[in-house]
Amino acid sequence: MTIKEACFSGGDRVALKQVEEWLIVATLERCQMNAHKAARILGVSRRTVYNRMHDYGLIQDRDDVGQGA
Repeated sequence: MTIKEACFSGGDRVALKQVEEWLIVATLERCQMNAHKAARILGVSRRTVYNRMHDYGLIQDRDDVGQGA
């Protein structure tokens, strides 16, 4: 299910946290997992992006900044 389908289909309700995850992950994929670029596009801090990456299991440690994450 895409973000657009989830938000505008009128079907199953989707939690805001799920939409946030889809948006952040999609932006990271678009930026080849570059958190700095993703943060600029999303209008949030790089730390916020790294925290969400950790929350979503994309990195092991929040301190992995600059180590291939």
